Amino acid sequence: MPTLKDLVGRAMHGSALAVTQLHAMMPAMIHERFFEANYINPAPNSANTRIVSVTVPHGLLGVLEGILVLTATRVDFDSLVFQVRVNGAPILGYDSLQGPMGDTITGPYPVFVPLNSQSVVDVVVRNPTLGSFVFATGALLGRFFPDTLPHELHALAATRGGG
Repeated sequence: MPTLKDLVGRAMHGSALAVTQLHAMMPAMIHERFFEANYINPAPNSANTRIVSVTVPHGLLGVLEGILVLTATRVDFDSLVFQVRVNGAPILGYDSLQGPMGDTITGPYPVFVPLNSQSVVDVVVRNPTLGSFVFATGALLGRFFPDTLPHELHALAATRGGG
């Protein structure tokens, strides 16, 4: 696990991942939180259909912190296949979900996925069956922040001689 000083040094040398890690370690420095949710009724025998999507604003970085995929009833999970994608590519481990992730009581399933500026994160679902009365819910939780070293860490960066 990198130390705070190591991350500051990497951030000073332009590492977007280090900046993301620093902001994640200091949750008080949030620029904007997001929680987007939606539900759809995917057509039978359908290809991937977007349920919900979030785009990181230009000039900001982000982190996806939670995923929620649900159906109206447990039986519907046999009919649906979910994916969570970044820029159209499935996230490994979240590429073929056939069960709930998170719930309405405890909230979204916790994850940590760093996001670059203008990344598009979406939850998609396909209905490979002939069933037409299924409902799919998807939600994404996270935050955006400036693509800069957190202000509170500039003093620490100065003690490292700028990196």
